[in-house]
Amino acid sequence: MSTLRSRAAWAASGVVATSLLLTGCVIGDVDRDNPTTTSDAATVELTTGPAPTTGSEPGPTEDNGALDLPDVAGEVGVVLLDAGDGRSGGSLADLADAAWSTSKVPLAIAALNNAPGDETLAGQMRQAITASDNDAAEALWASLGDPQDAAAATQDVLREGGDMTTTVPAEKRRAEFSTFGQTTWTLDNQATFASELRCVSGSDPVLDAMGQVSADQSYGLGRFDGARFKGGWGPGEDGTYLLRQFGLVPVNDGTMVPVAVAATATDGSYESAQGVLDQVVESVRDTVAGAHGVAADGDC
Repeated sequence: MSTLRSRAAWAASGVVATSLLLTGCVIGDVDRDNPTTTSDAATVELTTGPAPTTGSEPGPTEDNGALDLPDVAGEVGVVLLDAGDGRSGGSLADLADAAWSTSKVPLAIAALNNAPGDETLAGQMRQAITASDNDAAEALWASLGDPQDAAAATQDVLREGGDMTTTVPAEKRRAEFSTFGQTTWTLDNQATFASELRCVSGSDPVLDAMGQVSADQSYGLGRFDGARFKGGWGPGEDGTYLLRQFGLVPVNDGTMVPVAVAATATDGSYESAQGVLDQVVESVRDTVAGAHGVAADGDC
């Protein structure tokens, strides 16, 4: 697995459904506007992490390597970057599957950069990120021109964020879902992109929106107070729902740890996969809290 791609400036200061609908990411809507969720997801309690500490800059934690994850009723994958080194665990750690609505992050940045100051696009960006609104995301995609131009612009954002291999498709891979949502995006590449996200041109408003995800979608990484993240979900060819999230989690030393997670449930449902994702995220809470991430601010 690759580790964090270094950037000179960062080395100096660090960074920061039930029925299927015919659009983007999924549950209920493949990231529909208001996905069906369990009551636990709608009322999830956010936990405040420890206050930042000071001292010399740490290296990777002593137990750097494979993450020890619990047995769950499904499959999971976790990838995080600790002092630039990749740590991973779970059968889905090497997942190469549809990004679903996590792809709305680079798409939103591309759209805002293409039309600086456009208030309509800014509002659509917020809807696409905070509520995973598919219509808003499709409007962002359309604003970039024809599908080839839109794919190229979105892929350029990934490249600027250190992901040098992911290809954004210009044609639908599954007719009933969005083109961008079917981007094949690995957890490793998502964690790398998250690690450099703050230094991607035009990312500030998108990062801000990633810190204001709606309560009904704030499970998993949303259980970390102050996390900036985006989720995505949708059914595979066999109907089994895949849930994905990636983003930045504030930790003990005041940095933000890049994390990407994925989960499915044995029964194939969105609701059960949500519970599995919560379980695995809680299991790595202490590991994440003790890791060293990227700076939350400073020069790039």
